[in-house]
Amino acid sequence: MPAPGGPDVPPPHHDGGSSGDSRPDLVLLHGMGDSAHFFDNLLPALAAAYRVHAVDLPGHGPVARPLSPAEAAPAAMARVVRADLERAGVRSPNLVGFSLGGWVALEMAAAGYGRSVVALAPPGLWKTPPPAASAGARLVRAGGLRFVDPLAGVLARWPRLARLAVRGVVVDPAKVSIDQVVHSARDRRLAKGADAARRAVFGSRFENGAAITVPVCVAYGDADRIVPGPADHEALGPAARWVVVPRCGHAMSWDQPEACLALIAETAALAPA
Repeated sequence: MPAPGGPDVPPPHHDGGSSGDSRPDLVLLHGMGDSAHFFDNLLPALAAAYRVHAVDLPGHGPVARPLSPAEAAPAAMARVVRADLERAGVRSPNLVGFSLGGWVALEMAAAGYGRSVVALAPPGLWKTPPPAASAGARLVRAGGLRFVDPLAGVLARWPRLARLAVRGVVVDPAKVSIDQVVHSARDRRLAKGADAARRAVFGSRFENGAAITVPVCVAYGDADRIVPGPADHEALGPAARWVVVPRCGHAMSWDQPEACLALIAETAALAPA
């Protein structure tokens, strides 16, 4: 059955909390070419403190379709995701987004949705937007993960070889499970809207920072090859928190999961009751 937001957006993945559940809501927004499964390694820890809703962005996930340039814009994705979450009864969640999902989370907060935002390695906050042919954009498009999926059964027996595919996005590939590598490779094959999203992101900027009134934390890895710094701190209000995580590549929750969990907890604690 198609999701309410359109044929390419499955319903959010929920952790099954009851109606009397007192945990606050937390929404996870993945990056370009990924799916709701990107954050699987964080779910056990997050589910202990939050009702977790992992979302497939438009053009991504098991029922993805190609996106038009207008549909691929982060602000347009934010509207679709918000509508789906509100239909599911998720009214004021904490928002956590990685890469493209971080930009989408910022757009959602700028539109008045969400209690707090943690944006992990978000594009769009750069001082000068890089062109679609930039080194980071080329790495997104040609990343080794897309070659893994046809070989998944074989590579499960050679984990070191499988982890070679993630060297461009993490500092320490040994921290990434083989399941994560294989699942991410399949996500990239299914993400029919990823190329349109890449074109929408590289070459543009997030322009709505002044409208955000909730706590915001923006974090980058010190070894990020996809979205290199320096970021434009003036793109957000003076209350935004900016963090550089050491020994960390672009896929921050894979490289430094404990640091990401701490940032999420600290930012959510600042959210209004």
